Amino acid sequence: MYGLLPTSFITTYGLQLGSTLQAVVLTMALANRIYQERESRTRSREAELAALSAQRRAEQRVMDQAMRDPLTQLPNRACFELNASQKLHLRPGRRWAVCVARLDNLAAVTKTLGHHNSDRLLEVVSLRLHQIARDLPGIEPIGANDEDCLAVLEPSTFAYLMDAGTASANPRQMARSMEQLREPIDYLGMQVPLDCCIGVALFPDHGKDLNTLVRQAYVAQETPIAREKGQAYYDPARDPYSPERLTLVTELRRAIDENQLALWFQPKRCLKRNEIVGVEALIRWPDRQPAVFADQIIAVAEQSGLIRPLTRWVMEQALGARKVLLEAGLDLAVSINISPNNLRERDFPLFVQRLMTSHHQHRGRLILEVTETSMMQDPTNSMRTLRSLDHAGIPLAIDDFGSGYSSLSYIKQLPACEVKIDRSLITDLLSHTDDRIIVKTTIDMCHSLGYQVVAEGVEDEETTELLREMGCDMIQGYVLARPQPLADLIRQLRPEAQAFRS
Repeated sequence: MYGLLPTSFITTYGLQLGSTLQAVVLTMALANRIYQERESRTRSREAELAALSAQRRAEQRVMDQAMRDPLTQLPNRACFELNASQKLHLRPGRRWAVCVARLDNLAAVTKTLGHHNSDRLLEVVSLRLHQIARDLPGIEPIGANDEDCLAVLEPSTFAYLMDAGTASANPRQMARSMEQLREPIDYLGMQVPLDCCIGVALFPDHGKDLNTLVRQAYVAQETPIAREKGQAYYDPARDPYSPERLTLVTELRRAIDENQLALWFQPKRCLKRNEIVGVEALIRWPDRQPAVFADQIIAVAEQSGLIRPLTRWVMEQALGARKVLLEAGLDLAVSINISPNNLRERDFPLFVQRLMTSHHQHRGRLILEVTETSMMQDPTNSMRTLRSLDHAGIPLAIDDFGSGYSSLSYIKQLPACEVKIDRSLITDLLSHTDDRIIVKTTIDMCHSLGYQVVAEGVEDEETTELLREMGCDMIQGYVLARPQPLADLIRQLRPEAQAFRS
């Protein structure tokens, strides 16, 4: 502009070029700044995502830990309840089986090997049970993945869910699985048996929600059937923990106190003399609606501890009934059933002795009947109690003989005066040759041991004559009379007694 430099393109357009260069530099700087800010935001977002991912992984680990048993790493109770409940509600039209398996001998293993070895053994057992469960027909996964099909409810209790239809269609495979569960575990060079009992509750037959089904499966696996066969289905009639059963316990206690129960009687006939020689007292609850059968009354009494006052009430009522029979001119022995729980009562023999001392006119005419299976539950205490009763002059009878698996070497030691053959061997006596052989052999064996033999459940004259030919001493059953109140029995027996005397 002042002529200091020669005129050229740069001097002529220098200001414009400078402005352009400045604009380019500023644009590049701004682009770099924007790029850096974008990179910073991207890195920040990536870091945030990584933190969220780590948080989710941590939460997942916590969730997995909350849903798994820390010892066996199997799904725990919360996981089983969550997943199994979803399956029940999502597919309500299907029949499901909720199964609970319990290791009854784990406490004994802990006492023998210690807690550390017990934990290690439990790990081995859970792995084996899981492998068996995965091969069951109709098994359903109940964990986070399809491999989880067995859950831990308690340290020694496991649960799994099955399609009941598929399982029932494959009985042989189910039977093989039960055999595998019974096989012992090889641990520390020892063969440790698995006393595994399984209880099964069916949806919707037994319940509509999982909590109820699990409770019912627990009840089923505690039953004698589960301990004997390894598996049992829930039976509402034998649930000692149901609200109905608890109500029944309260009503039964009141019925005993207020004398609302009654004794009915069924006669026994001597085949040689062809006359009625005794009666069996059977408990009834006449005014209770709905009706409760005798076996239900006994089961409730045994489970609730009411069997002690109930048995004492029955004995006192039986002695009162025999007094009435004597006044009617009928000198008959009265038989009553006692529970295996009574045999475990230390003061039971003393109570019976005192009772017979107070009613000395009935001494030797009140017969106590004990089933052979009940005696085998606790042979030592049962034998001690029975011998005490025998020394006191109380006649004893072995009831339901042939229905259990008692040892003959034990039976021959019992201080009994008679043996009652179970009705299961008498019902088909005319049509089954095997039953006739068993009954004839039993009669001969009992006579050799000094027992009199009573056949229960005789319903026709043909069976009566066959038993007479076999040498049976007495019969009892519908061929004589059904169980009936004492007054009806006396009306029936008085003309019969006169006919026999004539």
